Amino acid sequence: MSGWRAIQPGSFADVRAALAGREPVLLLPPSSRAERERLSAPEPPSWARLAVFTSGSTGEAKLVIHSEENLRVSASQVVARIGPRARIATTLAPWGMAGSLLGAVLPEIANGVEARGVSVAEAVQADFLFTNPWHLAQIPGALKARRVVSLTGWLPPRIRGMHPKAEEIFGLSEAAGPVLWNGEPLGAECALAGDGELLLRGRQMSPALEQPFATGDVFLRGPDGRFVWQARKRSMINVAGRKVPPRLVEGIVGEIPGVSACVALPVEDAVYGERVGLVLEGEEPTDLVPRLRAVLSCDLMPVRWVWVERLPRLANGKPDLAALRILLS
Repeated sequence: MSGWRAIQPGSFADVRAALAGREPVLLLPPSSRAERERLSAPEPPSWARLAVFTSGSTGEAKLVIHSEENLRVSASQVVARIGPRARIATTLAPWGMAGSLLGAVLPEIANGVEARGVSVAEAVQADFLFTNPWHLAQIPGALKARRVVSLTGWLPPRIRGMHPKAEEIFGLSEAAGPVLWNGEPLGAECALAGDGELLLRGRQMSPALEQPFATGDVFLRGPDGRFVWQARKRSMINVAGRKVPPRLVEGIVGEIPGVSACVALPVEDAVYGERVGLVLEGEEPTDLVPRLRAVLSCDLMPVRWVWVERLPRLANGKPDLAALRILLS
């Protein structure tokens, strides 16, 4: 591999310094797979400015390459929502697309915007915080922030109860950042395929992609026209032909005392095709089964579950679905 300036950034300042040079920048995570990813990267196209390896929740890395132009478009859409002189803090990692956009690209493109990285423990003091649901659940004490923006497009009910005014954005690495803000399109043309998969067109999309781009995420349109995230398309649980979004089960089960976090996954079933399986974090109540039966319909009842001290997670904070499937198998 040549042509890239490959870095493992420890801070947003590292990303900004790399972007100040002329070479296109390749961001690598602080993990054992970084060298393998570096060697697998192809020669950068002539328009390349910034590239990241993203794995979503699969753990399988894919390279997304952005140009100067589409980075600017994405950053300008964010500035339109936060204001030209915002002072933001984020718990997001500098080697990820969302973190690098907010912490490095945004201050460079939008003169007057300031961004700093904070730990989960420090986030409680932030005035304007960009984070994700997994970090929000770990933040100790009451948040000082007047604005909290959470990535992924959906907050579990328990966390929504803790932060009722939190704004929700849905973004993806291929768009260099958010494309929906509180369910409303953010500079992108959004449409739903017949199965509910979100399709995108927009100048913030990577030039390497064909448009419309199929996101792999399933949405519904609410009565007010807003897009409401349901699930990753491949994560839907097919119970006798009914497509069950994992969030539907996770939101209900997450309210049971003792459950600090949970992930719903499909498990094979000879009769129904698939049934619900759960990996739960917390302290198992002695009356778990009657509690589940009290809040879940028959088709949502888990047929298998396992308790863990802490859910396995990827470097970006998302649950490691590959590891969770092994736990349930």
